[in-house]
Amino acid sequence: MTEQQVSRMLKRAHQQRNLLNSIKRRYDNIRKISGPYGADPSMPPISGGEDKDLSYTLAATEEQTTILAKTYYKELYKMRTLEKEIYDLICLCKNEEAKSVLIDRFINDMAWDDIAREHNYSRACVFDYRQRGIQEIAKKSKNFKKSC
Repeated sequence: MTEQQVSRMLKRAHQQRNLLNSIKRRYDNIRKISGPYGADPSMPPISGGEDKDLSYTLAATEEQTTILAKTYYKELYKMRTLEKEIYDLICLCKNEEAKSVLIDRFINDMAWDDIAREHNYSRACVFDYRQRGIQEIAKKSKNFKKSC
């Protein structure tokens, strides 16, 4: 794999996690709308169709939450598969500092500033370790087979 391919794979994990978070927020918002204490006026209305009967609205809410739950678990499976591939790639890196930075960012989903603070590095140093790790992985991953 080239450095660009390794970098794209790592970025894909971050994007997949953002997608999961977005689905979860949407699911939580729908559940909040249909909660036991009534609708939250700050949330968008859910239409049950032409009929204004509450049962249609509740049915539409349940249908949306079911669809979102299925989507969430499908995307979660993709995320776990991708995380395993990324972890296998990161294990190719022998530089412990670079490996730690990559794991914190792409497996543990930490922000760059949090990684710098936890490791007592500057932000520039964190990005340097990230780049060193990607370069080392690219050199050692010539025979690495992607399962995607």
